[in-house]
Amino acid sequence: MKKLQPRGLVSHDESDHETLPRPDGAALAEVTHHFNRNGEAAVAEMKRMQDAIQSINKAKARISTDKRAGFVFEEFVAGTYNSAARKAGDFKTTATTGSAGGFGIDPKVDIRVTRGDKLLAEAQAKCCRNVGRTAVSISKPRYNGTQRIVPEGQGKPVVSALERSAKTKATSTNARMRAVGNARQEAASKVSEKLQAGGHQSKGLSHKAAMQMASGDTELVSRMIAVETVSSAATAGMKSGAIFSGAISTLSASKKVIDGELTLSDAAKVIAKEAVSGGIQSAVTSVTAEGVKTVCKRTLSSTVANTVARGAGPMAVAGCVWEVAADAYNGTLTPKSAAKSVTKAAGGWAGAELGAMAGTAICPGIGTALGGIVGGLFGAMVGGAW
Repeated sequence: MKKLQPRGLVSHDESDHETLPRPDGAALAEVTHHFNRNGEAAVAEMKRMQDAIQSINKAKARISTDKRAGFVFEEFVAGTYNSAARKAGDFKTTATTGSAGGFGIDPKVDIRVTRGDKLLAEAQAKCCRNVGRTAVSISKPRYNGTQRIVPEGQGKPVVSALERSAKTKATSTNARMRAVGNARQEAASKVSEKLQAGGHQSKGLSHKAAMQMASGDTELVSRMIAVETVSSAATAGMKSGAIFSGAISTLSASKKVIDGELTLSDAAKVIAKEAVSGGIQSAVTSVTAEGVKTVCKRTLSSTVANTVARGAGPMAVAGCVWEVAADAYNGTLTPKSAAKSVTKAAGGWAGAELGAMAGTAICPGIGTALGGIVGGLFGAMVGGAW
């Protein structure tokens, strides 16, 4: 069984014990945070949505659950749309509900999508328990021109019902019935289970799920937040680790090509292998760091927990866990190696924090990330030099 290599990248010749430096979690904290900026913003939108739903349940506790579910449905559609936009890196496009946007009394619009000062879309959202009620509700003439958002699973049946009704009324001798038919035909062309505008779309929500949330059960949103948190952390970790490991491997392989020790073909294979390996380790470390943040929030005061979560601490702890686990797996874990991993992580943490501060003072953004890497590597080297 092949051993894990947490302390370095194996060179192209597996019989050669030369290793390339691989960054501790702390060293990659800032660059991982950079890559995870969109993911963190997406999660923040979901948390705002969850808070909005809980506020609705509290403020509208006296109305029926069915009516309250309609307000919950609107917030879910807008919130998941905003989350999708942020994940795509769009921080200017926003969906707003009437209650939050100040147009709650508008008889036509439930949700508006804007990009800066530009209006992109208007939508009417209806969350009725059955297809018939939904079809009638969304086809009122005053909603003409808006998107009609319906519960997940009702989209195609609602369109079919509206088109059948429109066709029947099209030949009516009653002018009012023909007008109703025209309104239903227009509505049929606007029906969707998801809000779509500006290249983004919301998630769908069934009437049953909306009723559950209106009853106080927001577990669905909690699961969505958890999944997005872990997946975005893993993706960001994979990118940061792959870039760092690939860059280091490129420098080493380039020197060996120049010295005649490697062909260009072999060098390319080494670089690709190390980039993947480094990316996988960093992805695991990033996901573990999210667990560390959760523990901090549960065990520390909110002020301290937030301070720790924003810095390199969680990545440093996660990196230490990775090293100790790898040593245990390889059968090389000793009290000394464990203690060395801890001091190395502590040094990397301190170095990354100081390096990021120095880099920010010089050039915010790229300087912060590079300062965190350099400081983290130096700190880890000093902390592990015994």
